[in-house]
Amino acid sequence: MGGVIAFLASTLAVSGPASALQNFGINWTGINGYTLEGSFSYANSLDNTGAITFAALTPNSFTFTTFLNGNPLNTATTASNFNFNTTTKQFLVGGISSGITGQLWGSQAVGAGFFSGSGTQGISNNATNFGTIPIANSTLTATPLAPVPFEFSPAVGSTVVGGLFLVKRLIKNRKAS
Repeated sequence: MGGVIAFLASTLAVSGPASALQNFGINWTGINGYTLEGSFSYANSLDNTGAITFAALTPNSFTFTTFLNGNPLNTATTASNFNFNTTTKQFLVGGISSGITGQLWGSQAVGAGFFSGSGTQGISNNATNFGTIPIANSTLTATPLAPVPFEFSPAVGSTVVGGLFLVKRLIKNRKAS
C-alpha cells in the first residue's frame, strides 16, 4: 500500500501547479476618457531573459479592450508588434511602433488597436485614433497577476480517483485475509 500512496503523491507532485506562467494585466490611460485594459502571459522559463515578442507569449493569452469613459469600444487578441522586457517587467516604448521599442496591437484598420511610437501612444477604433498622448507621458503598464495555484486536470483527477479505489481494494483484501 505504501507504493500506491507514493505513486499518488508523485503524480500530484509532477502535475504541480497548473501553469508555470507569468501573468500580467495591461493598463493604459489616454486623454478624453480613453483607456485600455488587457492581459497576457508567458512561460516562467522566459522570466528575467530580457525582451520578448508576441510569438513568445502563451498562445491565446493576449487580449485587450479599449474603452471610452468606462464603456467598452472593441476587443482584440493579436499584435503585429509586441515588445516586453521580462527582466524589468516593462513594455518597450519610445521607438517607431513597428520597431523593437514600439508597440502595434490589434488592427489599425478595423476594430480595436493600440500603437506606441516614437512620438505618441494611443488607441484606434475602426481606423481612427483616439486618446493620443505624448510618448514622454506614457501610461502603458504591466501589473503582475496572482498565479492560479492549481488547475484540475482530468488526467490527474482520473489517476487520483483510480488510486483511491485501488487503496480501498487493498485495504479490503488485507482485512479479508
